[in-house]
Amino acid sequence: MNISLDNAFLRLDVNPSTARWSIANRQRDDPFIEDIQINVQYHHGRKKFQSLNHWNSPSISDPVTTTSSQGSARQIQISIGPDRGQLHYVLTFAILEESPLLLWKLSVENQAQEPMLIDKVEMFSAGFIYKNRSGPTGKLHLSTNSESVSY
Repeated sequence: MNISLDNAFLRLDVNPSTARWSIANRQRDDPFIEDIQINVQYHHGRKKFQSLNHWNSPSISDPVTTTSSQGSARQIQISIGPDRGQLHYVLTFAILEESPLLLWKLSVENQAQEPMLIDKVEMFSAGFIYKNRSGPTGKLHLSTNSESVSY
């Protein structure tokens, strides 16, 4: 089941079953992005982990209105995990009510007994370089008056 947030400018769609999100401008023929992934790579000793390619037991909050430094926003939170390395994640998306602005953040909590060292966090992961990951690869769609181009 997809979860959506929108305002007069943008529409955010989050798909927990594929662990991807998309955002589109509400104006016809404007660029949009789809199937964006968030990725975390970390290690403990010689054990390496890659996480968030799929979301383990996601729990999704109902949309709420909150205040940010940029203004009033509609927000959802997705609680994910823990994963194989016992990291738990909270992914937060917010769309400002009066502006075409998307905010997102990722919080990570180590629930293991031993420390984990985070090597890389990708908040916007897309494109052909990630074809070895399961699920759809992200795309950027550019539109012109006569044709549409996808990357």
